[in-house]
Amino acid sequence: MLFRSPFTTTRFAPVQGATVSYAGTPPPPRLEDLELSSDNGSWSPAPFNQPNRFVVHADGKVENEENLCKVLHGVRNHPKLHNPATFEVEYAKAGEFIVNVSGVSGYGGANLRVFVDERQVLAKDFPDEDKVTDTLTQFNGRYAVPVPAGRHAVRVVNEGNDWVYVSYTLPGCRQRTDPGVQVYGLANGSTTPGQVAAIVWLKNERCTWYLHNRGVDAGTIPPTLVALDGIPGGPYEVEWWDTATGKPGERVPATAADGRLTLAAPAFAGDVAAKVWRTGK
Repeated sequence: MLFRSPFTTTRFAPVQGATVSYAGTPPPPRLEDLELSSDNGSWSPAPFNQPNRFVVHADGKVENEENLCKVLHGVRNHPKLHNPATFEVEYAKAGEFIVNVSGVSGYGGANLRVFVDERQVLAKDFPDEDKVTDTLTQFNGRYAVPVPAGRHAVRVVNEGNDWVYVSYTLPGCRQRTDPGVQVYGLANGSTTPGQVAAIVWLKNERCTWYLHNRGVDAGTIPPTLVALDGIPGGPYEVEWWDTATGKPGERVPATAADGRLTLAAPAFAGDVAAKVWRTGK
């Protein structure tokens, strides 16, 4: 049978719901780095331009994250915007808290102070020693402080003249029990035998340029079950594709029921794709 892809005759739309679970016995929870950054940043009064406290939960969710700010204001040029950030974090084992600096004001410089449970553990000055007002980049880098195991309050403060751009890395502070797969799918609701009813792309969320550039191994996603919502009930056939070689693998049967189709995905490292055909009424 010729399996057709009706891109010119049917309307594909994004799959609205997808869940991923392990196909076999789930492995033990894993600890991953938590990256915290924000697009917030201004030189006007705002909820993020004041002292804020952020509670970091074991699953990586952060209370008050909407008020995280990439601009850490100092105490002289814009004293009313001074916005130290305090993070309440549970460390499963002794580790680090990292402040990533990506620019310092050329209008007076800044500094960085980090406190763990109100004990200062880092003090770095970022002086502006010329008359040029361009953003200073010589201080860019990762500034790490040790944090003991247990629950702690980490406070990050700029007590300098002006602003510094920051983001944060909390190594090993995100506990994961899910496979870590991103799902992108298109479906057309087709019930015509022989037509492509859906196309799916699965991506290992750790397979990113940022982590690759830092030499972080993305690892391998074990076999998973991917449940897609909004698929008409009935029989289907699934063909998995190797995205690196552009070659298809074997076709396997699948059945949708109650508007949900579950695909048995093979193990993969970076990403894998699938075509889903309707095979009968």
